[in-house]
Amino acid sequence: IDLTCMVDKRCLTGLSPVDVYSVLGNLMDNAVEYLSKIPDQEKRIISLSICREGAMDIVQVENYLQEKPEENRGLPITTKSDKDNHGFGLKSVQYILKKYNGIMRISTEDNLFSVTIALPQKEQL
Repeated sequence: IDLTCMVDKRCLTGLSPVDVYSVLGNLMDNAVEYLSKIPDQEKRIISLSICREGAMDIVQVENYLQEKPEENRGLPITTKSDKDNHGFGLKSVQYILKKYNGIMRISTEDNLFSVTIALPQKEQL
């Protein structure tokens, strides 16, 4: 899997390190797990961007999408057979974003799975 990464180190300073790890870990784990099942090596690409736009810190993770997933309440349903113990990654991201007044948008158009997160910047003292 190829990873393209652009990160502005000024971003996400208002989040605790544990929350940054949880958000990025869940998003990247989902992308890696999905792409590891795609046989075409050229489609195994993840793009990670963390940047500042105006007063918002923006995180975007994108990867190839073979077919649109089933959804429940705006979130993809896990494809794992043990649904009782899986499918909590994006829910935990939503929970963390709520603490920081952030929002998440998921798009599944044009064979691209895209998660975009917007968080208000930490106020500079």
